Amino acid sequence: MGRRREFDTDEALTRALGVFWDRGYEATSIEDLTAATGLSRSSIYSTFGSKRGLFDAVMEHYLEGIGEILGPLEEGEGGIDDLLRFFEMWRDRTRTDVDGSLGCLMINTMAERGHVDPDIAELGSHYLTRFRSAFERALETAAERGEVRATAISQMAGTLMLMTTGFFVASRGQSRQHIEEMMDTIVSHVESLRVPTDGTEQ
Repeated sequence: MGRRREFDTDEALTRALGVFWDRGYEATSIEDLTAATGLSRSSIYSTFGSKRGLFDAVMEHYLEGIGEILGPLEEGEGGIDDLLRFFEMWRDRTRTDVDGSLGCLMINTMAERGHVDPDIAELGSHYLTRFRSAFERALETAAERGEVRATAISQMAGTLMLMTTGFFVASRGQSRQHIEEMMDTIVSHVESLRVPTDGTEQ
């Protein structure tokens, strides 16, 4: 009979996530992870198998959270308002970082490891597809509500995905003012997607 695990897995993953997010995969050592999680090296290896095993568990934990964030876009009925709430939520998330935004863990990892790690590249591709699909669903709802032109949904969703990933990259480590200005640009773009109420083209 194996020994009972004597630590909170979710808490350990959250603490490890913070280290990987701040330093990246390569620059994070086992010593960094033991210090952050309070786990011994033997506990990390017996539970996760390796540093990479812990990282994979961290990514799964992170992506579960992202799925919850995208849920309102995929299932909501607010159209443009759901998109605006989504981006304002990201603005609020960046305000919790002490030294500016840490960006997005998945995008950071794709930039660091995607060109040398096929598993990360594939995971990143699924991640981007999930974002684009969520934007498309919200825009489809907006079109049903008469808020946007139904003929340009795919193009609009692709633009929003590029703006979002660009924001994740460009905001990392930037000043509060710079981050706010970038998010203001995205929010203004979302607002500009609305069909004018007088029927004229923008």
